[in-house]
Amino acid sequence: MGHGHLAHAVEGHITNEWTNHVARDGRTCHPACDSYHRYPEDVDWLSRLGVKAYRMGIEWSRLQAGPFAPLNQAELDRYLDQLERLKVAGIEPMVVLHHFSNPMWIIEKGGWTNHTTVDAFVDYVTKLAAALHGRVRLWNTFNEPDTYASCSYLIGEFPPEQKWRLFAYRRVILNMAQAHLKACQIVRQGGAKTGSVEVDFPKTGLRLRPTTIGHRGIAASPPPATRFSTTLSCAASWVAAGGKPPPFSASIIMAGFATSTPDP
Repeated sequence: MGHGHLAHAVEGHITNEWTNHVARDGRTCHPACDSYHRYPEDVDWLSRLGVKAYRMGIEWSRLQAGPFAPLNQAELDRYLDQLERLKVAGIEPMVVLHHFSNPMWIIEKGGWTNHTTVDAFVDYVTKLAAALHGRVRLWNTFNEPDTYASCSYLIGEFPPEQKWRLFAYRRVILNMAQAHLKACQIVRQGGAKTGSVEVDFPKTGLRLRPTTIGHRGIAASPPPATRFSTTLSCAASWVAAGGKPPPFSASIIMAGFATSTPDP
């Protein structure tokens, strides 16, 4: 049995674009579950419940005060302690590098609509992967990136709460695709002492792989296990191939192009 969370929803005491966001029920994430201070209790409960795997977010805004800044050692030590406690409890961690939240210095420059965010994120991943070397085998780059992009720039449910910014949505997807590919290379090159490194991005519980893209931007009959693609995996394939995505069209704003059964 496994369990997971996103940092800003459980830790509380965070300064990012969600700090002053008010949910439909009038609540904010200011205190949340206070996991920031009570994570030792959380790990104890996970162990008592028989949890064997824990998908945990690491909050970027805690660790870097600005672009290309060194990691905040005190905040890093807290996450290292959490990982050590999980290890002692026999619980394997899966680290999520980006789960719907960003440092304010990223937001002030336009967030993921600004291509410079790619380099800033890659710098963050490089430093964090080095700091966590030997402690983490399972990684997620982005949690549901098309959900983040659509809720932020199409339906206005996430900060910055903008609606029908179609070209902004497209820029976010393409920038995250580039960042995903670079982050995967960094994490894999670092390796892990606990076994082979696995890095991917999740979408509604499915394990996703970039599908093969033909010259017209259409899936080119990949094997059954890979015959599905969300917006980001298509974009990642275009980027990896050194090409450009097709002109903006309705297909870009769809959550997915084609689906099939997940990996067994």
